[in-house]
Amino acid sequence: MKKRNGFISISIIYSFFLVFMLMLLLILSSFINARMRLNIYKKDVKQSEAAENQDVYLADYIKSHASENANGEYRFTGTNPNNFIRFNSELWRIIGLVKVQNCLDYDINDTSGVFRCTNYEETSLIKLIHYYSLGSMPWDYKQSGVGSSTSDNGSNDWSDAQIMMMLNSTDYFKSGYSASGTTIHTSYYLDGYSVSDGTHKIYNNMGSYFTPYLNALKPALTTTTGFNSTDAIEECAEKNNCIKKISSEYSEKMATVRFDLGGINTALDAAATYNSERETNVSSGNAAYWYGKVGLVYASDLLYASDWLQKVDDTCLSTWTLTHNLNNKDSVYYYSCSNNALNTSTVNSSYHIRPVVHISTKTRLVGNHSGSKTDPFIIN
Repeated sequence: MKKRNGFISISIIYSFFLVFMLMLLLILSSFINARMRLNIYKKDVKQSEAAENQDVYLADYIKSHASENANGEYRFTGTNPNNFIRFNSELWRIIGLVKVQNCLDYDINDTSGVFRCTNYEETSLIKLIHYYSLGSMPWDYKQSGVGSSTSDNGSNDWSDAQIMMMLNSTDYFKSGYSASGTTIHTSYYLDGYSVSDGTHKIYNNMGSYFTPYLNALKPALTTTTGFNSTDAIEECAEKNNCIKKISSEYSEKMATVRFDLGGINTALDAAATYNSERETNVSSGNAAYWYGKVGLVYASDLLYASDWLQKVDDTCLSTWTLTHNLNNKDSVYYYSCSNNALNTSTVNSSYHIRPVVHISTKTRLVGNHSGSKTDPFIIN
C-alpha cells in the first residue's frame, strides 16, 4: 500500500510537472507569436513610412502624368494639372520635361567679359515657371543706338534686353555692358553711336534677381519695385503669394542652358512655332541664341499647355514671352487675355513677367505630396 501511495505521489508530481511544462510552452509560444506579430507590425509600419517618404524622381512623375508630344518632350496640358512645386521657398509650376542644351562648363573672357560655354550636353531638363508674376513691366526700353536698339521703343533682342539683365547675373551679359554703382552703362561705341560711360542709363541694378542687397527696379528709369525682396524665407514658406529673390542654394540647382531665340512671323500651331523658335531666323542683328539661367516662356510653351499656363489663381495674366516678332525689330509676342491669343506688342509696353528656369532630371521628390496648389511637391 505504501508503494502504491508512493507511485500515486510520483504520478501526481509528474502530472503537475507536465501541466507546468505545457503551460510554460503555451506561454512561451504565445510570447513568441506576440513577438513575431509585433516585429511584423513594426516592419509594416517602417515599410509604410518608407513608401510614404520614399524619394521619387520628379522626371518619372512627369513622364507618367504629362502628355508626350512628337518631339519626345513631356508637357502638362489641360485646365489645372497637379504640377505645383515649392522652389526657392516659393510656389512654381512644372511646364514639363523638355529638350535643351545644358552647359556643363564655361569661362568668362577677361577682356570682353563675354560668356563662353566650353562643354555642353544635349539632354532633357525639367522646366519650371514662377507661379506669380514679378510685376507688369516693359520687356525692354533702351534708347535708339544703345545696345541692339534701333528705336526709342527698345529692342526685341533677348541677349541684351533689360528684363534679361534684371533676371540674370552679370555672367550672362553680352560684351559692352558693365556696372557703375547701380546703373548699367556702355563703355564704348555700340552700333555706330558714341555712348560714353554713364551717358545713357540702361538699367538700374543689373542682376538684382540674384543679388540680395539690390532692389529690382523696372526699366525706363522708374523707381517702382518690381518684386518684394524683404520677405524672410519662413514667411515665404507660409504664404503662397510670396515673391523673393533667388537664393544661392536654389541658384545652384538651376541649369545654365542655351535659349534659342528664333523669331516667328505669326503664331501657328504649337509644333510649328516650337520649330521656328529653335531655328536661326532672327531679326536683323539679333543673337540666334543666348546662354543663361532665367528666361521667359516661349510662345510654343503656351500653345502646348493650352489653358493652365497663362492663369494665376483662375485669373488670366497677359504675359510676355521670349519669342520675338520677325516683322518688327521692337516687337515681341505676349499672351493677351483680352482675346485669349498670342499677340505682338512693342517691347516698351507693360505685361507680366514670370521667370522660367530648368532643373536636373535627377531631382527627387520628398514625401507624399499631390502637386496641388495647397499641397505642392517638395524636392531635395
